[in-house]
Amino acid sequence: MKTKLKKLAPSNWGQLLQNAKTTWQYGGIKGIYRKGYYLIGKPYRQYVKQQEQSDQNRESQAEIAQFQVTPTISILTPTYKVPLELLAACADSIQQQSYPHWQWCLVDDGSNDASLTEALQQLAAQDERISLMIMSENQGISAATNQALALAQGDYVALVDNDDTLAPHALLEIVHVLQDQAVDWVYSDEDMISPSGEYINPDFKPDWSPQTLLSRMYTNHLTVYRKSLVEKIGGFRSEFDGCQDYDVALRISALQPKVVHIPKVLYHWRMAEQSIATSIETKPYIIERAQKAIQEHLHKRGYDADIRQHGALLMYDLDIAVKEKPSVSIIIPTRDHFTDVQQCVTSIMKYAGWDQFEIILVDNQSSLQQRQQFEQLAQEVKQLRIITADYAFNYSKLNNQAVVTSDADYILLLNNDTIWTEENTLRRLLGIAQLPEVGAVGCRLLYPDQTIQHAGVILGYHEVAGHSGVGLAAEAPGHYGRNVSLYNYSAVTAACLLVKREYYQAVGGLDERFQVAYNDVDFCLKLHRQGWYNVNVGSVSMIHAESKSRGHDSLQSQRYQQECQLMFEKWQSLIQNDPYYNPNYSKQVGEMYKLKTR
Repeated sequence: MKTKLKKLAPSNWGQLLQNAKTTWQYGGIKGIYRKGYYLIGKPYRQYVKQQEQSDQNRESQAEIAQFQVTPTISILTPTYKVPLELLAACADSIQQQSYPHWQWCLVDDGSNDASLTEALQQLAAQDERISLMIMSENQGISAATNQALALAQGDYVALVDNDDTLAPHALLEIVHVLQDQAVDWVYSDEDMISPSGEYINPDFKPDWSPQTLLSRMYTNHLTVYRKSLVEKIGGFRSEFDGCQDYDVALRISALQPKVVHIPKVLYHWRMAEQSIATSIETKPYIIERAQKAIQEHLHKRGYDADIRQHGALLMYDLDIAVKEKPSVSIIIPTRDHFTDVQQCVTSIMKYAGWDQFEIILVDNQSSLQQRQQFEQLAQEVKQLRIITADYAFNYSKLNNQAVVTSDADYILLLNNDTIWTEENTLRRLLGIAQLPEVGAVGCRLLYPDQTIQHAGVILGYHEVAGHSGVGLAAEAPGHYGRNVSLYNYSAVTAACLLVKREYYQAVGGLDERFQVAYNDVDFCLKLHRQGWYNVNVGSVSMIHAESKSRGHDSLQSQRYQQECQLMFEKWQSLIQNDPYYNPNYSKQVGEMYKLKTR
């Protein structure tokens, strides 16, 4: 049974998918966008009902009694001509919080509305935890939020809009996390309140993902910061009004805070008429200001970048200029398949967009005729050199052997059946890989029929790990744009994997016990363990026939089973709990990014 909601102004997601005449998937819920309506199925309503029942059964006072610390959380809420019934709903959700140690800092930004002023004054009179300031003139949301920050007495501040609501245990969940007093920043999952009052469009988020934050303001609501960090960066800036929260998040991220994600919906974002929850078209200036915020953030780190909105989506493509002139060794293992290798090498020469590279062809027992063809190709392509690997196929060993012969700054692992099709492919990947916190960098890989073969790797899917986006159309944005933009993943495929040579060596290269399967996943998890973030650059793509020269490793083969077992021995906890794949999502085959059945 489906519920038809009130007609909405088409969101950018809806417009994109409507143009594609397809179903959409948003927050794990499938639906159809047709003629300006959202049609929502039952799963999320059931999820909310179960969560509410669970919350009602909690003994919150007993939980609080066990806390070692009970910090005051100051809630910052600017108001401006908010409808009284929406303000009342917001107020109820705060005053009914199960955690009592909060302060609500209300600042009216020059609404000059007598009834709103009276309502705010009544709220302040009812509860001594409410601090109120009425500004005589409208100064904008950043200025008003800074006034609220000045009123704040707590060690932590929470950002809540004047027409949104909190889940009853939102602050209690936050304080659970803050028992670790080193935590600086907490964010939760969220959903939206439709015009008819239903909770829809849940955003189940990944754990801390600093490169994802460069492509979109994914942390959003509910966000709680250590107040001293907000003060250290100088608070909110009026020139970023409309995306002031994104600007603050980027600037605080530069301080290397300890960030914790709570995978629960603690915040309900109202789809008000003038909110970007309804459509970015309500505030088009946000795009330019967000681009400026990202650009400034990178510039302060010493990087120049071209920032562009990604199509109709509220997210951004980054083209970061590569500093200095780092060298790259592109390693291509092969056995025969001269035609594929030639096509791959030719495409690299045409589309790399970078001249400081060599290509190392690792010849693994090719026929004499094919070897002669490779040697002829090397005479024609001066950047190409050949090394011989005269032993049984072992993908990890082949690449490790090639790396030993390289003194390049970066290593690019590449399959022989890839074809580069876009300008500046290598340069754009280098732009991301040069960030010191970044480990492995991959890209979007497409089958020859222009469907997606790889847009990142999700742990625990297909036993050990599976590719995100498989089978979708090349232009499909995927879940919250993951297919086509910059996103953190636990791993990326070695069919195209760029990494600093220093990092490759620091983790011991590819584990040669993984002869065929999961050597790339294991490698990426070793980088993750060292504190480096793996990234897929979805705005860069290439063609990949996938295992064309070797064939697919049988899922039933003894070797595959042994390599699966080894992965579980090394990484069972991560496989079961991928930090970049929300635990509310299913890992059943065919149900990627769908709400988990409870």
